[in-house]
Amino acid sequence: MGKLTVDCILRALLSNTLNYEGGGGLYFFKQISAGLKYFGRSDCPEERIESHLRYYLKSKGRLHLEMAKYGLDDFECDVIFQGDILRSDLRKIEKALIRSENTIWPNGLNVA
Repeated sequence: MGKLTVDCILRALLSNTLNYEGGGGLYFFKQISAGLKYFGRSDCPEERIESHLRYYLKSKGRLHLEMAKYGLDDFECDVIFQGDILRSDLRKIEKALIRSENTIWPNGLNVA
């Protein structure tokens, strides 16, 4: 079995538009100086990104701790998918991205 890549996962996302359940999306943050990544999912990924940026000083999550330590200028973020997809499928794809990109701390900013 070949390596699960981000492109492969995104192709699967784009082809899975049946059984609409409200939609959702995937987003990521990347710490520029260290190259560490964080993947997340949300019903509204743009709002979730804004929430991370607004409340990072009030949270103790790994992503937020790094933002507080290194500053927001050291991070880039974007929505990588948004569309009609089952939430359960979105959750599976998020987990696959985290596993494929090895973003569990200390290799990335996701937590187990």
